[in-house]
Amino acid sequence: MTTPHRLAYDLGQLDPIADPGTGNSFDVKGRSMVVVEMVSAAASETRTLPIPAATGQMMTIIHGVDGGDIDITVTSGYNEAGTTTMNTATAGDFVTFYSVKTAATTYRWRILGYEGFTGITEVEAGNQTIDGTLTVTGATTLSSTLAVTGASTLTGLTSLDGNQMTAGTGITTGTDTVCVSSCVTTAGLIKTTVYLDLDGLRSTGADDVIGVDGTSLDCHLGQITSARSGTIVHGSITCIETPAGGDPDVDLYASTDSTGSESDDITALAGTGILLNHGDWTGVIATPILLTAFPAVNEYLYVGAGAATDVEYTAGIFLIELYGTA
Repeated sequence: MTTPHRLAYDLGQLDPIADPGTGNSFDVKGRSMVVVEMVSAAASETRTLPIPAATGQMMTIIHGVDGGDIDITVTSGYNEAGTTTMNTATAGDFVTFYSVKTAATTYRWRILGYEGFTGITEVEAGNQTIDGTLTVTGATTLSSTLAVTGASTLTGLTSLDGNQMTAGTGITTGTDTVCVSSCVTTAGLIKTTVYLDLDGLRSTGADDVIGVDGTSLDCHLGQITSARSGTIVHGSITCIETPAGGDPDVDLYASTDSTGSESDDITALAGTGILLNHGDWTGVIATPILLTAFPAVNEYLYVGAGAATDVEYTAGIFLIELYGTA
């Protein structure tokens, strides 16, 4: 039995095991505090950490001698998302695991700490509140709300992927066409931005939907939802590059119908309203033009040709900016 005065001594009783070599599993059965120094002799070696047999096992893996990188597979995963893989390529890299019970007879590894290993995904489930400084190195996945009290500094690229509308395939499958969007909330004000490059899409007749030629694919730019964009109270559209090839009169519409396809009469779609009837965009560059109406919640955005020009666009870039409140 461990008493307080023996704790430091007992914690020092690590159980070193031999490196099993590439393609093999670490032997942790019946062991409580295990350490292993791996020796790699070639690139892309592999090792496997089997499922723990009980709560309280500790396993430290050290890259002792580097002759090539090593992929580690943690059977059944090392986080709540079930992520299983990581990699080490430098002598001195280490990772320490601790076993926990996740069900009546189910045990899993969780990471206590690491240095040098790459490909590790840290997942935090539920609401997370951080008082003080948050420093993130590497990939971090948040499956719920992260609340940070106080100043926060983000160095480098910060990804907000997942906060966007999804355009129809009648837009996204165009050759050289680009349609990307983002929705960002700051102090209760929600900004929805759409960047649209018409290159590869086609205008046909006046008031027709612009999209991929000769298909029945959905040609909307995305849907305005309350959860993502709020209630739109202000909007504008900026022409960044003058349209060429197709008709230069490009108008912005909203509709409750998600199935409008190229050459459909956009005015015949259910619940259609025009947000801006601008006329030709020739010579109007980098000047935001205010919308004359705003899309309602659950409506889809479309662009339509103002005149009959049955030609594919070779140029024409627009930036749509919408502001909403929750």
